[in-house]
Amino acid sequence: MAGQLELFRQDDFTGGLNLRADQFQLGENESPSMLNVDVDPRGGVFSRAGFRNINSSVILSSNWKPKNLFSFYGTAPRILVSTGKFSSTNGTVLHSSGGNFTNLSIAVTNTEGADFAAWGKIVYIAKGVDSQFSSWDQTTVTTVNASGTATTGAYTAWGANSDHIPQANLTITHAGKLWVANTQEFTNTTGAMFPNRIRWSDENAPTRWTQTNYIDINDGGEGITALASYGGALLVFKETSVYAILGYNSDTFQVVEIAKKVGATNKNSVAVTEFGVFFFSYPEGLFFYNGTSVDDVFKQVRPIMQKRKVNPAAIDAISVAYINRRVYVSLPYSEESTVSYPSAAFCLDITVGSGYWTMHQTADGYGFSGGCSFVQSDGVQRHLMVHPIIACVADVSDESFEKDNFGGSDLNFASYYRTRWIDGGNYGVKKMFRRPEFVLKQEQTERTITVDVYHDFEELPGTAQRNFDLLIPASGTGMIWNTSLWGFANWGSANDGAFMKTGSNLGLAKCVQLELTGPTGASWGMNSFLIKYNPRRVKG
Repeated sequence: MAGQLELFRQDDFTGGLNLRADQFQLGENESPSMLNVDVDPRGGVFSRAGFRNINSSVILSSNWKPKNLFSFYGTAPRILVSTGKFSSTNGTVLHSSGGNFTNLSIAVTNTEGADFAAWGKIVYIAKGVDSQFSSWDQTTVTTVNASGTATTGAYTAWGANSDHIPQANLTITHAGKLWVANTQEFTNTTGAMFPNRIRWSDENAPTRWTQTNYIDINDGGEGITALASYGGALLVFKETSVYAILGYNSDTFQVVEIAKKVGATNKNSVAVTEFGVFFFSYPEGLFFYNGTSVDDVFKQVRPIMQKRKVNPAAIDAISVAYINRRVYVSLPYSEESTVSYPSAAFCLDITVGSGYWTMHQTADGYGFSGGCSFVQSDGVQRHLMVHPIIACVADVSDESFEKDNFGGSDLNFASYYRTRWIDGGNYGVKKMFRRPEFVLKQEQTERTITVDVYHDFEELPGTAQRNFDLLIPASGTGMIWNTSLWGFANWGSANDGAFMKTGSNLGLAKCVQLELTGPTGASWGMNSFLIKYNPRRVKG
């Protein structure tokens, strides 16, 4: 005889994505698989906003190898995008006020793209260790002389001359100075490479440099890969180590080791936030420096690294971006094949609880090649990402859009959420799982959510034991009584709320797992679900 009807209710989904292979390690609010959905901190999951390009014309007609975005607030707000050198073709830098882009025609020789340092109304641009700096004041692009021990041609001697910057891969502003790292320095016209060297300009003089103002950090591997400024410290990254330069002038600067064994994969794999600095270290994953210690924040999704699902030959495609208070880690990731482009963006929302992971992917199957948040001159904030293949920059946060659009055509994207295994606290007892209840988000037009039901820890594709649909009817509209006249007034907006929907029986099993797949090209959301079951008598 079946036992008394028992209930399992799930309202909290803030654990997010956890890719650990062992299902018993999943938390009650975690999911083993989810795509293109976000978590509501008040409860529930919902499909992400559509990604929409901000430029109506193609940014570049060829050689589109985007690497990063940079917000520059000089005379007027501008968003800068850099492409990297590919084969024998140099990259370039383009700018926009929030719409179409204008090419600055700057020859970028770094395969990782240009590096930017804002100084008042001027932005300084490091184009590569074998290229002179450029500066841009939103009117004129100026090529800055390289630093050396002579004044021959394009090289200016160290010292009082205020017209030179050492050639470098990296640049940043910090403590009232311009800094460069991974440099090339000249004697007459002969250059010498210093991959472990970091230099700083004279006080408040970004184009005046003293020859002796440098530090060589030879420990921790060859080559400085990235720079970041946070909490009064300048962070210096190598591939397998992190250092902090403390102090405020040449007499007080000192180097302190922050981390050993982890570092920054490339200069685009570091993101500075108000909470701290996130950086991706291959093959370990994403780490977080809060000004005191380095924390591992990649535990939930590290199996993709352990199973070698990220292509080690394409780590130059890895990027970390801070967009709309979320950290996006774009990786050349695939479960079935090997890809050389950013194919997915793993998103860490640090504003909910201790932070949760989800996975986003464009409708055409890509991640991001850089991104940032940007405030236009009219005060409108845009949250932007760069498409790695289509020459466009897209807004990723406008929830009024249900589809992606990168080149003028709307594209439907897939979205789904899978629950953890639900066994009622005992996977050794068979149960008759009854008709579940769902609290779903109301929508303006009719749409359908598909539910696949899996039994007894068998979750391979095609092994669903049952399947049913949840029809979401169009939400109601109305007019205000005694205010609107029939035939003249417009109907009000659709109701914004939730409603209950009952599914089909889940069947006889020891445990069940549900996967909810949303309608393509239409938004959806689930606030809660309730599973009812009768435990069967235990037999010896």
